[in-house]
Amino acid sequence: MELKINNLKVDVGSGPGSRGGHVIGKTSSGKPIYMNAKHPSHGDFTAKDHREAATEHNKITSGPHWKPGTGKKKGQMVVTDPVKHQHYESGVEHTKKASEIETVEYLAKKVK
Repeated sequence: MELKINNLKVDVGSGPGSRGGHVIGKTSSGKPIYMNAKHPSHGDFTAKDHREAATEHNKITSGPHWKPGTGKKKGQMVVTDPVKHQHYESGVEHTKKASEIETVEYLAKKVK
């Protein structure tokens, strides 16, 4: 798709990030890693891609992003940095997906 702004032609929808979402990096196979682990583009990720994506999210997550709550929130953990927390959640999700794929691949080999 082409968009024209002030006589400047811009291609829209052709690269990473054009599918909605914030791209935080790429896998070694060249696939874009989106901030949201459940992004539709991650549907064709291999276990290796998911592990690499988890690593990228974990780099951003370094440092505290929650603390013990006080008052009515006492005994609960309170998110102090929502962006870091989303990366933490995405890293966990990518790790789960990698493990699922590896399990399926392992079981498929055992059946042969």
